[in-house]
Amino acid sequence: MMLHRVRLILNRQRTQLSNAMRAHLAEFGIAAPIGRNGIEQLLDVIADPTDERVPADARFCLEMLLARRKAKVAAVALANKNARMIWAMMARGERYREPLAA
Repeated sequence: MMLHRVRLILNRQRTQLSNAMRAHLAEFGIAAPIGRNGIEQLLDVIADPTDERVPADARFCLEMLLARRKAKVAAVALANKNARMIWAMMARGERYREPLAA
């Protein structure tokens, strides 16, 4: 249960960060479609230093938001992996087995 709650919290935070990026860029007239492809388009705008639609100060703030997002994406991926492992153990009625060293 704890892992599901952590995963839910991390997904919410990722959504909040994506929505914050959308809102901030919308103030400058930059919009993108909903979904992962739309976020990728917005990230391309932020990463392009020659794009003059985004002022330098705003670009700096958005890059700080982006730096936080990468850590959250990694945490969500880890929570997903843990949730799948626990679900498999519960479904099969097995105990956790330590992975063998390679």
